[in-house]
Amino acid sequence: MGYRSQVALALKAKHIKSFLEKVVFHPDSRELFDNWCQISTEFEDRDDENGILFHWHSIKWYETYDSVSNVMKFICDLPGNDPQADFYFLRIGEDLTDVELEGLWWVNPFEISLDRSIHFAADNKLDLKDLDELRNKRTIPNEDRYEEILKEI
Repeated sequence: MGYRSQVALALKAKHIKSFLEKVVFHPDSRELFDNWCQISTEFEDRDDENGILFHWHSIKWYETYDSVSNVMKFICDLPGNDPQADFYFLRIGEDLTDVELEGLWWVNPFEISLDRSIHFAADNKLDLKDLDELRNKRTIPNEDRYEEILKEI
């Protein structure tokens, strides 16, 4: 099975050709892009907003793998005055605290973001009046059910 991650990499258009040559079509990286990757592009009228997005879902993103190492080496070695502004990399692992974020191209056309939320199901919703009644052990909604709860408290 192995440890899985979700990974997104957005690159500005000026780096696409180099990334394709050095990483995507590199023999060690082909499988990473052929079998596991969803690719999207965005081309607007402004060059600084154009780019490409690579997204991997449920992938073993181990930097010991040559294909992954090639991707990470490329973004670490980007040329230019401010190479961090030319890409955005986000990886989230299975563990809640396992998040890796690199690059400064936050306002990218793909609107990449990390979202965490809590979901739950609740049949009986109470308001403050219900809680006050529960606290004072007065009449309680669904009294039979709450009698059991009160015995446990």
